[in-house]
Amino acid sequence: MLPHEATLEDRFKELLEEIRRDGFLLRPIVVSKLDGISRNGYYVIHDGHHRVRCLKALGCKYVVASVIDFFLDNIKVFHYSDPSKEFPKER
Repeated sequence: MLPHEATLEDRFKELLEEIRRDGFLLRPIVVSKLDGISRNGYYVIHDGHHRVRCLKALGCKYVVASVIDFFLDNIKVFHYSDPSKEFPKER
């Protein structure tokens, strides 16, 4: 899996403690395949960078993920700090 954004240290530490305490994740990460685009056999993480980092730190080898086709017209991206604003996929 390939990240497309960095993680925040404070959020990582907070989530890591939450996962240790609870022993599970509530939501799967969201990824899409890169086959035919740039790197066959790889997936890009769209949602869940902190969860992946935490699971790696805990020694997990597998992550539950929802796999989407990012380029379908009905898949939309919205600005993180203002979910009412659509964000261009190309960016």
